[in-house]
Amino acid sequence: SLLDPARPESLGLLIAALMLLGGAWMFLGILEDVVSGDPLVQFDHVMFTALQKLRTGLVDDVMIAATELGSAIVAIAVIAAVSVVLAWKRCWRTLAYWLTAVGFAQALVWVLKMTLERARPLAMYDGVDRFSFPSGHAASSIVLYGFLAFLLAHGKRPKVRWAITLLAAGLVGLIAFSRL
Repeated sequence: SLLDPARPESLGLLIAALMLLGGAWMFLGILEDVVSGDPLVQFDHVMFTALQKLRTGLVDDVMIAATELGSAIVAIAVIAAVSVVLAWKRCWRTLAYWLTAVGFAQALVWVLKMTLERARPLAMYDGVDRFSFPSGHAASSIVLYGFLAFLLAHGKRPKVRWAITLLAAGLVGLIAFSRL
């Protein structure tokens, strides 16, 4: 049904499916590089050192603000708010998808962190947070803000959908970059 031109949602679902497969393929490629100690890991250290040299008080403040948008406290607030709205509208299936997506993302990040045990460049956390890969902030932000953008864009005009998509992508990109 994803290829059926008679269904208006087919193109969007097909694009989303292809993006999901492409993203999974890229993630698994990076995961393989991390596990095997590929040169990508060396580039990671070079990039970290270069970014540390660019730090200033103002840039640090902006990056801290950005990273907080991907923090657990903000994620829990967004998850709760969206859940309340979906329950109020009696969108039970969407609510189940929402909770499953954000829950699965967190569980997958935890399992991968505990399995890979890739240490952060700076030892500043305890427990599972002492591991850097995959980034919980980046992963949860992709799922959280990506799914929220999908919910907000559903049924809107194409220009509004693009604006919502670009805003969500920019926010996720900023949060991911702030983790560097």
